[in-house]
Amino acid sequence: MTFKEILPTNCPPDTAATFNGMLLRLVGPGPVTVDDFKSRTAQGLKPLPGKECSCASCSLIMPSVTKDKLLGMTKFPKLKNKNAVAVVTVDSQAGVGEAGGTHVDFWLYKSFDPMSNIAKVEKIACYGN
Repeated sequence: MTFKEILPTNCPPDTAATFNGMLLRLVGPGPVTVDDFKSRTAQGLKPLPGKECSCASCSLIMPSVTKDKLLGMTKFPKLKNKNAVAVVTVDSQAGVGEAGGTHVDFWLYKSFDPMSNIAKVEKIACYGN
């Protein structure tokens, strides 16, 4: 499969696997667009040293995360304007990912349209209620 973005050498790692189910993406403010699913690198931000592969992924979140943890993430400068979560349905046709706790580095396949796979969008303050 071809990936949506140009990836560094040896990326994704051999340990990346498919996911089936729901994953979350922090979004907002405003309507969700395809740009909300771009990696740090695709957004034109410099990759962190030694984290080039991770920075070329779409950061997704396991749905088991708590609302308080999501709210805590918005304290990071890059995420301070995020006020909602997009619940995205993924399967083997979406891409591959590598989980670390509740965070998932996810490398999207070129053929996957995240916008068509959004199950719902809700305000972080309402998540899990």
